[in-house]
Amino acid sequence: MAVLLLHRPIAFPASRIRQMLTQMYPNIVWRAGEEDDGRSETQIPLIRPQTILGRDGPDIVIACVELVPRAYAPANGNVPPAHSSHITISRASTPDDAFARGIALIVATTLAVEGDEGALLQLDPGENWLDTTDMRSLAKLLETDRSLARRGDFGRPEQGGDAAPVPAPTDERVAPPGRLGSFTLLLDRPIHIDWSVIDEGMRAVDPGGGWTSCAVPQGMGFIQGRSKITLIALPMPYDPSAIHGALGRSFWFDGDRDRIARQRGYITISAEAPDSFEAKLATAKVLTLIVGVLARDPAVVAVFNNMVSTLFSPEMASAQMATLTTGQIPIQLWVWAAPNRIEDGNASFTTGGLEPFLGYEVEVWNAPYPVATVAEKLSGVLRYLLQAGPVIAHGDTIGTSADDQQTRCFFGPSRADRPQPVKAMFVEFGEPAAETPRPDPVPPPAPPPPPPAPPAFGRRPGGFGRKGL
Repeated sequence: MAVLLLHRPIAFPASRIRQMLTQMYPNIVWRAGEEDDGRSETQIPLIRPQTILGRDGPDIVIACVELVPRAYAPANGNVPPAHSSHITISRASTPDDAFARGIALIVATTLAVEGDEGALLQLDPGENWLDTTDMRSLAKLLETDRSLARRGDFGRPEQGGDAAPVPAPTDERVAPPGRLGSFTLLLDRPIHIDWSVIDEGMRAVDPGGGWTSCAVPQGMGFIQGRSKITLIALPMPYDPSAIHGALGRSFWFDGDRDRIARQRGYITISAEAPDSFEAKLATAKVLTLIVGVLARDPAVVAVFNNMVSTLFSPEMASAQMATLTTGQIPIQLWVWAAPNRIEDGNASFTTGGLEPFLGYEVEVWNAPYPVATVAEKLSGVLRYLLQAGPVIAHGDTIGTSADDQQTRCFFGPSRADRPQPVKAMFVEFGEPAAETPRPDPVPPPAPPPPPPAPPAFGRRPGGFGRKGL
């Protein structure tokens, strides 16, 4: 896998990549990305993975280009040069190592030259970092030496570091503009997709969404409704360093790790974010359904949330669909609550995965309660937000009733160590009640029949200051 380090957002220059690949490998017919229409000036927003496809008669070669909006952490623990995000270019599906390396070089060089002249490329793990001058030189050398035997003469070596730690819980993936969510199903054999089951499920989950599907051979497809959902299948193993990081934070994972080690392909399911919160919630329900239905196939060994780097067994991912019957989406599948401090009386949590829905993440710092209590209270806040939407204003208080409004909310820049600036809603749960004697309770009168259940929390406009800032 090749890695391209970036300092700023870039587009995907489909036409230019196609032209450069054709120039280097003229006997192959190339397509750069699903939206490559063959025109001379095609640029595609890099908000979802793009597939490079080459056809030489009956033979097909595929590589995947994906933007990862966070810092790159090499599996060997070495320290990469400074950057803000990175692009991964999967090894092309060919037994010819030199051909696969040449494809990665051409794609990465074109991306860097067209979008970020300060970008740095590592063709294979552990190799030198190449700047754009090095990339151009190697691309020229590729014309006469397809093996790039002298590539070690170019670039600067990796900087050594300590052994790679488990990724910090605050190392969240911040969604690129336009993407609601993305999940990858790891496979150890070909998968069978029953589109009729998916179509029926989408109509049941979101009757007014107008969802329709279009199947594409080899496990791909497109779904259109309130949003656009894309299924892209690639016949190659998923990035093992990403899986390792997800296993480090997914303490609940009880799947078969041996099967994960033997995975041989994957399907990535991505959804674009519609404008309104209601449409986002409906789209998330549909995406949850698709992931849950496909996870039942015997070919699936695990489900990976690309936005927050968490991993689920097929059984657990499929079971998440049960939450849809309540009209909600499963929090655990979509959101990661990082335990920044696990200490009774001084607990801190920060979330990842909410920003595409709400425009901000949620953070709790130094809460004066037992950790289990803080986790329970935070879960209630998240459940309310994912049901009501971004309705809380700076200074509001929320609670389970009109008399219970002890939870205070205010906004500001995230205090967590995140790779990109993120807006955060800070939550204060108030001070614990004093331990004082109380009179014996008097049995209350029988309650009236309960009304239809409202959201667990309600908001009250607040007038307090920025307590705790």
